[in-house]
Amino acid sequence: MSYEFRVPLRLSFGWWLWEYCKAFVNLQSFLHQNRCLRVFWRQACMRSQPTYMRSIALGLFLFLFLGPATSQAQTTRPGSRQKKEVLYPRGIPAKRAHITRQQVTSYLDDRLMEFDQIEDDRKAALLQLSQYIRQKRVTNQPVQLTFICTGNSRRSQLGQIWAATAAAYYNIEDITVYSGGTITTAFNRRIARSLMRSGFMAETVAGNNADYKVHYSEIRPPLVCFSKKYDHPDNPTSNFAAVMVCADADEHCPIVPGAEFRVAIPYIDPRLSDHSDWEDETYDERNAQIAREMLFVMANAR
Repeated sequence: MSYEFRVPLRLSFGWWLWEYCKAFVNLQSFLHQNRCLRVFWRQACMRSQPTYMRSIALGLFLFLFLGPATSQAQTTRPGSRQKKEVLYPRGIPAKRAHITRQQVTSYLDDRLMEFDQIEDDRKAALLQLSQYIRQKRVTNQPVQLTFICTGNSRRSQLGQIWAATAAAYYNIEDITVYSGGTITTAFNRRIARSLMRSGFMAETVAGNNADYKVHYSEIRPPLVCFSKKYDHPDNPTSNFAAVMVCADADEHCPIVPGAEFRVAIPYIDPRLSDHSDWEDETYDERNAQIAREMLFVMANAR
């Protein structure tokens, strides 16, 4: 058995010396900016002055000594860094590393500290999705999310993958995610490379280079990702939420058959950077944005 003896911060000689020096500097600066008080201080400190004058001077010094420094001294030591304030997170789950891959977990830990980068209008839409998920879970109903964009090759695939990963990060088990498009193209290999840079393991399905298995968890099965229309037989036909992740799909699909809830969370298409020098940077930026916002959704859906 070990014991720990804590010395109160105020009883530390080093702390008192540090605060004395700060108070003296603050006092000099304060008096430098106030000529009348400077004259009063010099007069009050003279031995020939009455005791009450010197008492007032001492009170002024103690105010500067014990005032602003006291509130900070209770929480921080000299030289320590203030923690960054984060909006809306519910904390990092203790068992996250046992569900998501370790590299993905570290990536999401970083995204958790970026919730303050989400614009207010986007937060409003994301919180609508969080509320839908929370209401379904409260009534013990299965949660089905279908992410929809035009070609189901980039943004909707990222939405599906990161929603599943964020649910695993928070150990939410009753959520199933899907994706689809208004047309069929192919799962873009640039998305696969960006995901692998984020810690995922992505491999092509045997016999089809356009289909990928994306491993996001140590204990949950991988996601089989391929381009398909939103009404594909693998996708739900009723009691699901349609998450529109591009403006084009949102405009051309005013009604998604079978959807009981619909929300628009559009993202800029990273395809605009294809074959450019900043291609990888653009894909990684969109990848991080979708990861951050799906993590925000699941953090508020618990």
